[in-house]
Amino acid sequence: MAPIRMSGMNSGLDTESIVKALVSGYDQKKQKVEKNQTKLEWSQEIWKGVNSKVKTLYTSLDKVRFSSSYKSKKTTVSDQTKATVSAGSGAVNGTQKLKITKMAQAGYLTGGKVEGNNGDKVTSSTKLTSLGVEEGSSVTLGVGDKETTITMDGDMTVKDFVNKLQDAGVNASFDESNARFFISAKDSGAENDFTLKGTGDKGIAALQSLGIYTKSDEEIAELTAFRNLGTLNDDGTLDEETTRKNLTDQFNSYYLKYKKASEDYATAVSTRDDLAEQKASTEETKAMREGISEYLANKKTVLESNETAIAAARQAVTDGSATDEQKALAAAADAVDAYETAAAADDAHKDVKFYVNEANKEGATASTVNSLRTYNETVVSKYGSQISDLEDQISEQDAIIASANETMESVKNDMKDDEMFSAYADTLDSASVDSAVDTAIARLQNAITELDSPNVGGATRINGQDAEIYLNGAQFTSSSNNFSVNGLSINLTGTTGDDEITITTSTDTDAIYDKVKDFLEQYNSIVNELQGLYNADSAKGYEPLTEDEKAEMSDTEIEKWETKIKDSLLRRDSTLGGVISTMTTAMSKSYNVTLKDGTTQNMALSSVGVHTLGFLNASANEQYAYHIDGDEDDSSTSGSADKLRAMIESDPDAVADLMSQVAQGLYKALDTKIGAKTTELSSAYTIYNDKQMESQAEQYKKDIKEWEERITTAEDMYYSKFTAMEKALANLNSSQSALTGMIG
Repeated sequence: MAPIRMSGMNSGLDTESIVKALVSGYDQKKQKVEKNQTKLEWSQEIWKGVNSKVKTLYTSLDKVRFSSSYKSKKTTVSDQTKATVSAGSGAVNGTQKLKITKMAQAGYLTGGKVEGNNGDKVTSSTKLTSLGVEEGSSVTLGVGDKETTITMDGDMTVKDFVNKLQDAGVNASFDESNARFFISAKDSGAENDFTLKGTGDKGIAALQSLGIYTKSDEEIAELTAFRNLGTLNDDGTLDEETTRKNLTDQFNSYYLKYKKASEDYATAVSTRDDLAEQKASTEETKAMREGISEYLANKKTVLESNETAIAAARQAVTDGSATDEQKALAAAADAVDAYETAAAADDAHKDVKFYVNEANKEGATASTVNSLRTYNETVVSKYGSQISDLEDQISEQDAIIASANETMESVKNDMKDDEMFSAYADTLDSASVDSAVDTAIARLQNAITELDSPNVGGATRINGQDAEIYLNGAQFTSSSNNFSVNGLSINLTGTTGDDEITITTSTDTDAIYDKVKDFLEQYNSIVNELQGLYNADSAKGYEPLTEDEKAEMSDTEIEKWETKIKDSLLRRDSTLGGVISTMTTAMSKSYNVTLKDGTTQNMALSSVGVHTLGFLNASANEQYAYHIDGDEDDSSTSGSADKLRAMIESDPDAVADLMSQVAQGLYKALDTKIGAKTTELSSAYTIYNDKQMESQAEQYKKDIKEWEERITTAEDMYYSKFTAMEKALANLNSSQSALTGMIG
């Protein structure tokens, strides 16, 4: 709180005015800083507005700097009561045929009317047990891949059951006025449909009591197909006698074929085992005979030599000096001795002993032994032929075994595909014909009963289904009534049956033209505003008003004064000039554009009738604004030929190529001014030195505070001096009054 000063009471001086005059120099310096602060704040506000608009242009270029932005298509449908169609940029121009055979729908179950005990009104608080539901009954609700089992205890009410259904993933409600349950899938399409099944007989009975028991179309179709496997009377009942005979014959056709193959299999296995034993015995005998031949060959070699030669050969082998012939002779002699020793101990094979004895008879010669070997080779050959014959017979039995096994597997597979007897496919060896037929008859009777009452309780069911269309003959399905096919977005509103409707797609010239026009209008608006700020009139001699100055002016005069200053703050600003130059340079560039004939051409905006009016013809601060020749909304160019529209109609891709490059060039140019970079002077996405201005604003606050402190200090000093003077005058006046009183 400022001190209360009482001054001039003795001196009669206007001390406050005197002090104010004495510190006025300080106050003027403070006011100068305050005016600079005000101008800075106004500049910050203006720059923020300019920056916001430039940034908006910069970010909006994302929507126009790609050629796809200028490839608008439009469609017409021959019958809009059946479908509405919109075309994306990738849609193909031309006419296509559309046939709508199915609309997507959600699964829906409308329950039959339910009644309480003694005909009581059923409400949400009614317990299920009073509707005939047995405690502990359970049902399964399936939605997609998820299944939820709901078990109904004795306290569960209608509302509780509805809540359980909702928690399991369907829409469910109970209409008390009609006493019916209503259940529906949350989304359309076959995949989003639901199933509601009772668990066992108790669960089925519970659904029937609640009026929501239904069989699906698939279940009814399966039951119908199964029922038709039997023979029916005219009234739809089962002709059991004929059906039993047919089923018996059918089962026997499997059984007898299987039994025959089974017997063939067993016989072939037994025969093969016998042949394998014979082959093994013959191979053993043949091996023995081959051993005899080897022995006789060695015996012949020994008999052709004398004992002296054999002894010498063995000694040479021992010494390591044996020739190849000596080695062979010694080996033959050793083999003969070993074989004869083994034969002497072998009582089982008389043939071996016979040939050994014959080879060792007195007078046996090499010639005699060789004759024995020749005869034995004949025997070896005979056994070889027998073995070959046995192998052929074994192969024949293997083929019989494989064929029989294949037949048995075939019978089993056929039975597995037979709905009547599939359960007996793996038990044919022990199956009872009568038992199998009795089971089939019972199943047929049950199917007939089920078909007689498919929806006990009066419930009706609409299955969820996918939408189905044929576009140019190709089939497409969707869980909803919306399709996206090759750039077309198709929304179905009805079916066409076997008829077709046409979809015609073409380039949307108006949309592309408007896209270019909107882009130019946004650019023009900003560049004109920047030009206006840059070329503003000078406000030389105008400074922000002090409070004293404002007190002497009207509100209108104050507003005009301040507007004059604000409008001139960015006059000839180098930063603003740089932004304008960057934008205008980018927009005036030329680019290589691909034409529809595949050639390229260097083009600018002026190539398609888009240009500025020039400095002599343009209005003030609109020298950089672009105009479209033939634009009916532009009085400056409406009388010219509409070159842009003609170009869009003749070569829309070339226009898209040019405009996307122009927008991309402007985007890159602005990115150098307002990109994501930061510096010590400016923040990201800012075209002016906001950080520097904020720092300067803080400095102004410090300077103003410093001048306020100086003024306060000076005022205190001057007031203290005037106070001292007043005190001295007061004392003087007091002394004079006392003296006057004494003289008095």
